[in-house]
Amino acid sequence: KWSDWTDFTKCSKSCEGGKKSRAREQNFQLRETPSALVPGYTLLGPGQCQNFYQTTKDADAASPEACAKTCSADVQCSFFSLNLGVACNKYNASVGECELRPRGQSSHKSYRKEQWTQTFGYELNRNQKCTKPRAEKLALKEARAVCSADEKCGGLYDSGCLGSAVLCDGFGNDTEVGSCMHRKVEIGGGETCTGNAQQVEDCNIQLCPINCKMGDWSAWGECAPSCNGTETRSRPILQEARNGGTPCGETVEQKPCSKICVDCRWSDWSAWDTCSASCAGGLYSRSRYIAVQAEGPGKKCEGNSSEIEACNTEFCPSDCETSSWSQWTDCEPYCNGTQNRSRVIQKPAADGGAGC
Repeated sequence: KWSDWTDFTKCSKSCEGGKKSRAREQNFQLRETPSALVPGYTLLGPGQCQNFYQTTKDADAASPEACAKTCSADVQCSFFSLNLGVACNKYNASVGECELRPRGQSSHKSYRKEQWTQTFGYELNRNQKCTKPRAEKLALKEARAVCSADEKCGGLYDSGCLGSAVLCDGFGNDTEVGSCMHRKVEIGGGETCTGNAQQVEDCNIQLCPINCKMGDWSAWGECAPSCNGTETRSRPILQEARNGGTPCGETVEQKPCSKICVDCRWSDWSAWDTCSASCAGGLYSRSRYIAVQAEGPGKKCEGNSSEIEACNTEFCPSDCETSSWSQWTDCEPYCNGTQNRSRVIQKPAADGGAGC
């Protein structure tokens, strides 16, 4: 009888097709049959059981299957009688019905172990301790072969259930948590297990995720513009992400920058100076100077350091101009008369000038 399957092992690969496996073991199970024939044993006729050395005290164990299991696990046992569950190592067919001495009680059914059917199986019992372990540890498959060929070996002891074991010549009732005991039992003419002891399946057949792969960053570019500008660098994508892999990061980075740059700055304009003429168009000027010189790629000062403009462009006032007075004329009439003189207006007054 096969044991239950173990849990599947961890997949050998995380993606693109790995393998996982699970295993099971062949355990001994007596065939249930209503006949007197127990697998591996022959029902004998009347006779006597001699040199019996073990009595099964548990009434529930007094059955052909239970006695056969006890006898099969014991290399000294060659016969067993059913009624009292007694294992015997001798049987005398000439004395009639098997009698269990010295008590004189009879056993009506006795069974002989068939030596030619000595095929062994191993029944797994967990948390059981071996009282007589041997020293050499072997792989489980090798240990079974060695134990099956050794009459003294009663089974295999694997202290951690790790798949390797030592041969065990004796079992007690002590428990040991985490151990695996493989009791050797004779399966005689029973049916062998069909199928495989190991099962392998494909697992994690999905494609492996491919993470994005990016090249190195380039050097930072020139600061543009030079004053309060930005520098830029970039990196290429060498491999795009696929199948759920880590996506690519940014391909361009920028950071603020500024070289040493001072813009030129003019001073304020001075006041206009005095006009060069009070009328008819004069000139006056004003000036400024560079208060802060430009540095680095800073802006240069534009424009002139002085300005000249026309002033008092209105016409000047022109006064009236006359000729000189003429001579006085003779007195007419001579007595109590008058004398006259005259002058000529040479330029009349203009633009607010003094009149004639």
